[in-house]
Amino acid sequence: MNLPIQKFMMLFAAAISLLQIPISHANGLDARLRDDMQAKHYEPGGKYHLFGNARGSVKNRVCAVQTFDATAVGPILPITHERTGFEGVIGYETHFSGHGHEVHSPFDNHDSRSTSDFSG
Repeated sequence: MNLPIQKFMMLFAAAISLLQIPISHANGLDARLRDDMQAKHYEPGGKYHLFGNARGSVKNRVCAVQTFDATAVGPILPITHERTGFEGVIGYETHFSGHGHEVHSPFDNHDSRSTSDFSG
């Protein structure tokens, strides 16, 4: 009777130890994470830029990004959960050249008595 319990305990311990092996270790040196942290991906023309196609030139860049990671162990089973990511500030100014801002204006802003078809 003692042998089946020992056998079960050994199999259970082996199964639990297999759950502890992470598929990919969460750390800030991961190649994908380092690639996603590059500020140029969030500037106009970058793969994560939110506002359409690139226009103008980018100047006055600000980039302060760091990685973080966290590890938690489950309350019932000793399963380790690892999480990693990055946080910070990525900023830039876009400068348009070759024309003034009034080209993009829906109204004529030089004369309040304009005869323009546009109304503001």
